[in-house]
Amino acid sequence: RNLIYQPIIHPAFKDWKTSRPSEATLNLILKSYGDVKGRKILDIGCCIGYYSHMMVKMGAKVTGIEIKSKRYEFCRYLSKLYGLGEDNPQFINVDIANFAKSNKGKYDLVLFLNTVHWVFKQRGEEAWTIMRKISEWTGNMYLTYEKSFAHGFSPEKCLGKTLFNRVENLGFPKSRARGSPRSVYLFRKE
Repeated sequence: RNLIYQPIIHPAFKDWKTSRPSEATLNLILKSYGDVKGRKILDIGCCIGYYSHMMVKMGAKVTGIEIKSKRYEFCRYLSKLYGLGEDNPQFINVDIANFAKSNKGKYDLVLFLNTVHWVFKQRGEEAWTIMRKISEWTGNMYLTYEKSFAHGFSPEKCLGKTLFNRVENLGFPKSRARGSPRSVYLFRKE
């Protein structure tokens, strides 16, 4: 059975199925945000780097953070396979809590896709401090999460505990990918 979490854009993987609707999610984000050329993007919990790689190919400057060492190494491998530079996308093998303590950067947009529920499971109430930090770095955050195990996260709570003051449910990505559907939310500061 050839099943992977995110697409790998390479002929050797063209027949593999994905468990997440990554391509459809990316299309929803781009339809909402527009052109990412020249934009600075943070991809939190980037997994194998699908969104990071795709947005670099569209002209963005991307930092992807991934806690799991094997995924981090695979991100870097795929960057070479795709002919991308070592500094864009820049991948960092770090936990979001540690990144939040040291990050001084600002981003045009942040991707927090299929990860926030894990942060809340591992960090509990401390996760709200991390969410507040993220809202200091950007005015646009795209987020998906698994509602059945949200561990205290909700879009409504996020508005009350961060600097974001608007949330929009962009809907479910249309896809044949396996796995439970997750709405894409856009959090903004206006």
